[in-house]
Amino acid sequence: MSSHPENNRTNAWLMLLSRSILFLSFQALFTLILFLTGSHTNWQDAARWWPMGVFLTNLVCVFLLNRFYKKEAKHFTDVFRINKSTIKADLVALALIFPVIGALGFFPNLFLGQWLFGDSLIALRMYIQPLPLWATIIAVLLFPVTQGLAELPTYFAFSMPPLKTILGEPGWLLDWLDFSFPFNTFSLPWSLIIASSSGAV
Repeated sequence: MSSHPENNRTNAWLMLLSRSILFLSFQALFTLILFLTGSHTNWQDAARWWPMGVFLTNLVCVFLLNRFYKKEAKHFTDVFRINKSTIKADLVALALIFPVIGALGFFPNLFLGQWLFGDSLIALRMYIQPLPLWATIIAVLLFPVTQGLAELPTYFAFSMPPLKTILGEPGWLLDWLDFSFPFNTFSLPWSLIIASSSGAV
């Protein structure tokens, strides 16, 4: 039996906001653990563990998505079904678009790092910091997998459809929500954490 529409909208708002809250909560937990184990720079040391914070956030979000979809008599795996009739066109579009969005995501970061710090490598070293081997393996192998399972389904598949019933069809607003929330979920909180831990703010 499908859940009540009001519950669907509540769950949509919950999932929309939960990723930022969970991420900051896990970072605070890392800080507390480091403080209790005697770290004198616990906030700065916790900042390097951000991949684990995202990984754990993704796990919780996948669990919540699976639970909410079941309440609606749906299956979380349905989000990832491939439309065989359009797969060739989709692959061609991906091949054309991916280099463009890759360049748009990569080069501005180099210029911004150069502008802010005088050397783009400084920002890179702040972003990628040493971790134990087991955490590095998770960051390299499991982090991107769970990110794909949690992020886009949360925003585009689960949250946006119910919210359209509230917001109507203001295309620019929905587009802004679609694309700004993935950024604001991790990039903005992480930037604030790194800046504060390094004394920039």
